[in-house]
Amino acid sequence: MSTLFSPFTRSADSTTKRYQGTGLGLSICKSLAELMGGAVGYRTNPDCQGSIFWLKIKLGRIDAPSPRLAVPSSSDPCQDVQKVAPRKQLLIVEDNTVNQVVLLKMLSSLGFERVDAAWDGAEAVRLIKQKPLAYHTVLMDVSMPIMDGLEATTAIREMRNDVPVIAVTGNALKGDFETYLAKGMNDFIAKPIHRKDLARVLLQWVGP
Repeated sequence: MSTLFSPFTRSADSTTKRYQGTGLGLSICKSLAELMGGAVGYRTNPDCQGSIFWLKIKLGRIDAPSPRLAVPSSSDPCQDVQKVAPRKQLLIVEDNTVNQVVLLKMLSSLGFERVDAAWDGAEAVRLIKQKPLAYHTVLMDVSMPIMDGLEATTAIREMRNDVPVIAVTGNALKGDFETYLAKGMNDFIAKPIHRKDLARVLLQWVGP
């Protein structure tokens, strides 16, 4: 059990393929805990089968609500973005049919009436090359076949086009966001997309 928090270690023979996964979960937990000045561990459960895992970290005490939460209840990004949406044109780039349909419906509910869709980065680059001033914002999936979102954004910037490009991705850690910025993207929305988060980001980039 001393290897429990080590990466790529399994107690069962991996050739049986009974257990799936990378084997990194507990190793990542241990690394994060140590980065925060804490520790993780486990002990056997005296009451029943299994084990009890524990985490110890030192956190600051919060006696009052965060100022960021003290937003007037009347402030609704969905309502605010609906005021400007009819005047804006968007391009969404998404290779998954279901995700594309959901995003189109969500944008429609926010008042966006002019939305073009591309299935991969290469098609998005062609559309922007044909209509360089048409789009106010691009919602760009990062992982796509043929040309991914990072390659497409690089190609768009090489055309000296400064249209805001928003990464739509399931990889939304700080390090990932820094990579997106380095490639010329402006912001990101994490999957699964929530309507209010989408409205808030678009409100920042589509302009008045």
